[in-house]
Amino acid sequence: MRRTILAFAFVVCSTAIVFKAWSYRSIAIEAQQQLEATDQITPKIAAYIVRGDAGLSLIGDVEPRAAADAIRDYVYRNFDPGKEELPDKSAPAYYASLSSTRNGMLCGGAGLAYAWALNTVGIPARVVQLAGQDFLSGKDRYQTHVTVEALIDGDWEISDPTFNVSIQCSRGNGKNLSVDGVLACLRQGRELEYSPGKTQIDGRKIDPKEYPVYFAAFVRRALSENGVDEPEASFPSDDWLKTALSTYEE
Repeated sequence: MRRTILAFAFVVCSTAIVFKAWSYRSIAIEAQQQLEATDQITPKIAAYIVRGDAGLSLIGDVEPRAAADAIRDYVYRNFDPGKEELPDKSAPAYYASLSSTRNGMLCGGAGLAYAWALNTVGIPARVVQLAGQDFLSGKDRYQTHVTVEALIDGDWEISDPTFNVSIQCSRGNGKNLSVDGVLACLRQGRELEYSPGKTQIDGRKIDPKEYPVYFAAFVRRALSENGVDEPEASFPSDDWLKTALSTYEE
């Protein structure tokens, strides 16, 4: 009988902790926005927030692919494309803004928010800055894009929150591609194919003809802290971004 009472008490207390943590969501988000110090929120509370937003279970392990898709769908549905209203803020601050009325951001903010959210629930993720030939040559300063790579089932793959898609190679095996995989696919003269997430919003769907243009150059930045990230990398050279930016007037 004593064991039964203790077990029941443990379940009640554990449930109370979970719901108490969840009830603090708005307070935590407000603190994130006001203090710009989201890293002060404990990892457990942050994980509860992300899981709840994405409709995932608040307890237990998450299935990486299903969780990555659900979180990406949440970011895609809730960021308002437009002028970046939180320039140079932390990745958690971008995520926090998704639940507010002040959440205008570009692909960079969406990418940072999504990568942070993935890492929060234990899915390693990194942000990749892409650029096209016209950006490199100084013709078009807006020919850039930011995407995210997530480590799913032991392999890195693009999971793009701006368009809510994963990417495969035509005439391939249907496997989702990393940035390096996209480059290899395009070098072989094949086309990219896109696997859309649950939500697709008119006016924010991917342009199959435009997207490959962005892969003329990239810079990869790691965000996770669990030791699984590869070193930061750049293509085609380490200094291409600095050189390209020097062609544009401030």
